[in-house]
Amino acid sequence: MRRVAFGLLFLNGCKVVDAPEDLEALMVFGFENYNRNGDDYLAAMGDNLLPQVDDQYDAIAEGYRIDSLTQEQIEAAGVEGADVTEVFGAMGALTYRHPVNDILGPILAPNRAELFPENLVEYTVLEEFEGDRDCFAARTCDRYDFTFEEVANVGLLGNSTRTVQTSIRWVYPTVGEPYAVSIGLCPDGIGFNTNILVVHQQYNLSVVYPYGDVARRVEAFWVDAEVIGMDVPDHYAVDQAVGAMAAQGERIDDYLDEATGVSTEPQ
Repeated sequence: MRRVAFGLLFLNGCKVVDAPEDLEALMVFGFENYNRNGDDYLAAMGDNLLPQVDDQYDAIAEGYRIDSLTQEQIEAAGVEGADVTEVFGAMGALTYRHPVNDILGPILAPNRAELFPENLVEYTVLEEFEGDRDCFAARTCDRYDFTFEEVANVGLLGNSTRTVQTSIRWVYPTVGEPYAVSIGLCPDGIGFNTNILVVHQQYNLSVVYPYGDVARRVEAFWVDAEVIGMDVPDHYAVDQAVGAMAAQGERIDDYLDEATGVSTEPQ
């Protein structure tokens, strides 16, 4: 497994950060600068990103093409020795029926396979690097880094196996409520027990933020993949990842509906 370094500190102190204006580049900006010291870069991303997501929500929820990742950007996020020309990207969005703190519970749960047996075969937290899920949920620590291994049922593709180094951070904007930004690095790809799809590497960046009384999620996926023996668009695999995000969002809401007895329809 390729070494992934999350303890990168590039800058000290506070500075004014100019984030891109266009939606296609903003998630790349957040991914590339995730590990910079302090919240300045992620807050600047959120300031420009979240209003645009709300304004263009319907289009983004359907799947929205964004800028690819380059080798330099992947290495800046913490992957040492990235070997790629570019990784195709797309983003999606969904609105939950529950608030941010409730949503983060099942997202970070170590027993996810028990909570979502319809699509998760196995889920194991292999190692924790910084913080823990309890202190992060209580906001007594601003960051939680861990590695998980997952075996998932992906329908016609059979079972997929992946190991992902993950980090999630609270971001405190100048105006508005805190929100959570997470990054996932899977530089060694995803294995399948069929030979239809080969995923060489996959990365993601997500933001879960308050939207009225509930939470909204915007997530970008970048996938380096090939479909064997089929003529499909280069962005096929990343589109599948966006669709899987929406399906998992519905599972989380259904679980919380039952667990809390409360469901708020988004306005």
